Amino acid sequence: WGVSRTSMPILHKRALYLLSKYKYVGAPYTALDTFFSPYQQKATEMLPMWVAPNLLTFIGFVLSVVPSILLAIESPHMNEPAPRWLYLFSGVCVFIYLHLDAMDGKQARRTGSSSPLGQLFDHGCDCCTSSIRIISAMVCLRLPLEYVAAFLTGMSVMVHVAQWEEYHTGLFPTNNGYIGVTEAIVLDSVIHVLTAILGCEVWDTSVFGIQIKFIIFTCCFLSQFMTIFTNFIRVFNGHNRLEPSEIGDKQLGLFRSLFHLVPMVILAVSSNLWLLVYGRHLYDTYPAIAGFVVAMHWCVLTSKMLLAHMCKSEYSVFESVLFLLPIILATLNSVKEWMVLENEHVVALSMLIYVVSCHAIYVYRVINDVCSYLGIRCFSITKKAKA
Repeated sequence: WGVSRTSMPILHKRALYLLSKYKYVGAPYTALDTFFSPYQQKATEMLPMWVAPNLLTFIGFVLSVVPSILLAIESPHMNEPAPRWLYLFSGVCVFIYLHLDAMDGKQARRTGSSSPLGQLFDHGCDCCTSSIRIISAMVCLRLPLEYVAAFLTGMSVMVHVAQWEEYHTGLFPTNNGYIGVTEAIVLDSVIHVLTAILGCEVWDTSVFGIQIKFIIFTCCFLSQFMTIFTNFIRVFNGHNRLEPSEIGDKQLGLFRSLFHLVPMVILAVSSNLWLLVYGRHLYDTYPAIAGFVVAMHWCVLTSKMLLAHMCKSEYSVFESVLFLLPIILATLNSVKEWMVLENEHVVALSMLIYVVSCHAIYVYRVINDVCSYLGIRCFSITKKAKA
């Protein structure tokens, strides 16, 4: 992707100008982040200077998503055992993704190619992988489908609310001081590697009368709940309130912050009604396809919040709800039975193709707009790159 524009821009000039002034404020490192950082720095220093940071991000994204897709193909009902090499492959890939996700920023600073595009591209990929990786982990644990839906919703809401907090406070929380994104990815990797070595049956083992997989689910779900609760407290208490220079065209305040959560609530309710109640036959028959449909909707919704924050512009609730129209209609159709759908999996596949296509086109056009404005390329380092 270069600097040519082949279609009408998505981002207007003021949004691009405000994006160019974006400054990222992250959370402090956890103990595990601190432990990994020197090794990630050494690995970064071994890379050629021509390697673009976004290339590292993209490779990590592919390594994270592809194994999840392969596991879903091998276990479409999310309870069939997949080949053990595939679990190992997935565990190793997500571990590599963890380090590439840290190395891209170090490579950007090393080559002097830091730009808002890098942050946008990095966090945009993270929005997708966080929900999609849940499908992969659930194939390992073989939890009942109700638990899968709860886990997917909890993780997706947690990521979305974290982005919502950054929009309103300027701080993107990646951990609570002790446990965060790094620890979650390491747990994901360990689950896959242990499944490869010991088999899926290991998670059915009982400890004090409770199967290990339910212990893992309970701990993770409680962690998600506490993280979301903390996000709300910080936003409502005005924690780390935005500086005037960071407000841009945003409309802030208590009412606005709640209003911005309307699409999230609609997606959470409609997707769970579709999966667990009215479209239960589809979910029972094709849970992996239905799970990917929901995961990609969360990816798009959170990405829109991310872009609005970085461009310091108003988050369009109407635009986000409009995008959710197909899954809303699918839920309403399941309730009212306006149409009798004999091939529900075809509908689910059509929805998946719709959401992936819309997001891919949207991402391509946004990247083209940003590259054109900043005079840079996405996957190569140029002399025009702006710090």
